[in-house]
Amino acid sequence: MDSIIETEIPDIRNLLHERKLLPIGAETVLLLGSCVLVEMPKGNRYAYFAVSILDGQARKLFELSQPIDKSSYNHAAEKMMAMPFYIANELPDGEKRAVTLLQRVFTNILPSHGFVYRESQLTLSLTILNALWHHKIALCEAGVGSGKTLAYVMATIVHGLFCADSGTAILSTSTIALQKALTEEYLPQISDILSEHRILDRPLTFVVRKGKSHYACDARLHTYLSSVRNLGKDNKLIRQLVILQREGVAAIDLSQHPLTRYVKDCICVQGRCQLNCPMMDRCRYQAFTRMCLERKYDFQVTNHNYVLAHLLGRKEKKRDILPPYRLIVFDEAHKLLDAARQMYGRQWACSEVPNLLQTINEKRMKDKANRRVLAGWKEMLLARNKQLFDALAGRYPQSMEEAAMRMDIAFSPAMIAMVGKICEGLSHLADMCRHYGDRRIRAQVADIRSHSEELMSRLAAFTGDTDSVYWLESLDADPTLCAIPKNIPELLQDDLWASRTPSILTSGTLSAGGCFSLIKRDLGIDRVAAGRLAQFSVPSPFNYRSNTLLYIPEGMPFPENSNPAYIQAVVEQIRLLVQATHGHTLILFTSYWLMERVHSMLHDELANRFPVFLLSRGRVDTLVAFRKSSNGVLFASDAAGEGVDLAGDILSSLIIVRLPFEVPDPITRQEQTEYANLHDYLRAVTLPRMLIKLRQYCGRAIRREEDTAVISILDCRVAYGGKYRENVLNALPPSMVTKDIHDVAAFIRDKKDDAYFL
Repeated sequence: MDSIIETEIPDIRNLLHERKLLPIGAETVLLLGSCVLVEMPKGNRYAYFAVSILDGQARKLFELSQPIDKSSYNHAAEKMMAMPFYIANELPDGEKRAVTLLQRVFTNILPSHGFVYRESQLTLSLTILNALWHHKIALCEAGVGSGKTLAYVMATIVHGLFCADSGTAILSTSTIALQKALTEEYLPQISDILSEHRILDRPLTFVVRKGKSHYACDARLHTYLSSVRNLGKDNKLIRQLVILQREGVAAIDLSQHPLTRYVKDCICVQGRCQLNCPMMDRCRYQAFTRMCLERKYDFQVTNHNYVLAHLLGRKEKKRDILPPYRLIVFDEAHKLLDAARQMYGRQWACSEVPNLLQTINEKRMKDKANRRVLAGWKEMLLARNKQLFDALAGRYPQSMEEAAMRMDIAFSPAMIAMVGKICEGLSHLADMCRHYGDRRIRAQVADIRSHSEELMSRLAAFTGDTDSVYWLESLDADPTLCAIPKNIPELLQDDLWASRTPSILTSGTLSAGGCFSLIKRDLGIDRVAAGRLAQFSVPSPFNYRSNTLLYIPEGMPFPENSNPAYIQAVVEQIRLLVQATHGHTLILFTSYWLMERVHSMLHDELANRFPVFLLSRGRVDTLVAFRKSSNGVLFASDAAGEGVDLAGDILSSLIIVRLPFEVPDPITRQEQTEYANLHDYLRAVTLPRMLIKLRQYCGRAIRREEDTAVISILDCRVAYGGKYRENVLNALPPSMVTKDIHDVAAFIRDKKDDAYFL
């Protein structure tokens, strides 16, 4: 009997609701053949009815003083089988029922709540559901406006309703903006709709997971608040910190509080939490992490780096930071390779050893001999650290333009020896800190030891082995040694794709010209068995041919920043375009130096008519100001070419100064060695990556169905007869193309209403 009783019946519950056969307060308990057992509370008792899913006939079976439990299911089933309307039919299998329910959601339920039905969106969602059901890895490319977020969220929900695996679903993104959209818009709205239609029997639950630095540390907050109070200067800051200190676990996310970046850095969680921390037993961060691991959430929303940190931690036998999960969705999956390079790589900044040593005061030691020994190790570490980076200084770039470049490092035996000596010094430093005599600073001593051990672990990467790529770069003007393994695709295959966990990778730009070979190779997915891999592409539903104009001027010099004629030509084209489109412009540069130079040359002239903005590194407030300006001109780096949503007329002109080819660096030079010649590498890797990034850029222009915009590419290699013209035009959505600036002005006059020009 038990084998033919169905208890997971969200589709049947919805069917009864839509037919108005499920009164308010009633719950479906189980399904047997053509009959559903429905529970109806009656005061302090519970009445149970058999209801036919075929014609709606119903008959009361019995009443109980307590809700029915599983031990009574067989007794209820016998009574249901005795009903005259009972038919012993078999339900379709779970996958077919899930498909039918998902189709019903998109074709009937969502349109009744104002959503537009798109067949391509339903097909995308069904493809994702199929991949989840059969434990596949799916590459799902979905153009702007195709509704990919709703497609994968709905597929994961329906999969969870019928899936025996009760683990959470991981939604991984690369931007906080998308995390906020998921948790503040998509998941709450979908939860309300599906609950209203009785597909869900409870609201969806979800939690956002971020890196430690996003959360308040109670111990550091207590220390910092005490120091601010002692200064007695900023009562407003004290009030904010007191509020943060007194609120519950949910309040430790620092993004919820109006604090400066400096203050957040002073009170956030750092490094490894120490067991002897005086606040460990009431630490809200520890309580939050335990809650995330122990409580069953439908969704855990996080980022690519956090997922990879979880996998790397498991390899190193560390405590899990994510609970067991039944599936994972990588949205903005084109950024997964960048995240992998960050997480599998290692960095060691010149300032780290001096910063660590500043926290150690040998005078706190009671024993004078230990003081002298510790002071000696500190002096030796500073000297060795300086010696190593001085040895690299002759190769270190000096000019502003070169400072962004990565300089190859070949580790000599002498350099390896220096690294070994620094590791040795840090080890002795950690041991010496045990002799600190002041009990009041035990927590600080533990932090120093933890920091020393963590730094030694990172230094171990700089041993000159041939399995890694090494380089020197400047991060915030701090010379930094960097290393990444050469075999990242193999590592991702072993750590991420080898398990049977179904994985969805989605983005607006996963392919180049419809070919997914590059991303499969970059992420190690080309090593997956063909039967386990699915590929699907949905174009944008927007009418680009009518709503966009692609402007490619003739006569532009070859893009070389050292050529004054090229810079002047860029300035002149931007001037003409801003005038023709009456502002409303985003200008994307691949060079900070050129961006700042052109901005300085045009600022005064443009500022007479339009608000002018320069988007420096990390200045989110500039983006907000540009949105509010209505007709501003924003000079920005290529970082603004991805993940920025500027819908409506605020962005009606997108100017791409130069094709976004990768700047050659140690990583790309290592990749080149895997190809027979440079031409093969350019064709297989460099060009596809450029086209994918260019499509990301162009995705900023049209964000809604009614948007209209001009897209300008000021690169002679796309002009008529240019080397990459055909590749670019084939990669971008079909649009009208012109080389005449007068066509730009005419397009804007034709597409915009009068309010646009005010």
